[in-house]
Amino acid sequence: MQVLRQNLFIQKVRFRVPIYPTEIPDLDLDFEHEYYLLDFFKLLRCSADYKDESFRPALAGRVMETMTVFADSQLREKALKCLSEFKSGSEDGDYEGAIRFLKDLEALL
Repeated sequence: MQVLRQNLFIQKVRFRVPIYPTEIPDLDLDFEHEYYLLDFFKLLRCSADYKDESFRPALAGRVMETMTVFADSQLREKALKCLSEFKSGSEDGDYEGAIRFLKDLEALL
């Protein structure tokens, strides 16, 4: 879990948004799901939404908001299922798949 928290911190730096460690929810993911989530961040940074610097702060806010579904006991299983489906359905370089996954998480909120 510490590795994921550190990587989420690094992702926030890459998104160039203010860094407040308390904003990072305790996701409590197993190793496999941590890896999937980090892959999501990697793909998201290659998306057109991320590359548009004027849109990047809004995208970062969306990402941080959706991470709360993993901490919500009622939404957690659905979020993990979405994460597994994202990973199994994505190919290398599937940037739009990362945006679809983000939208799937937003739909859970």
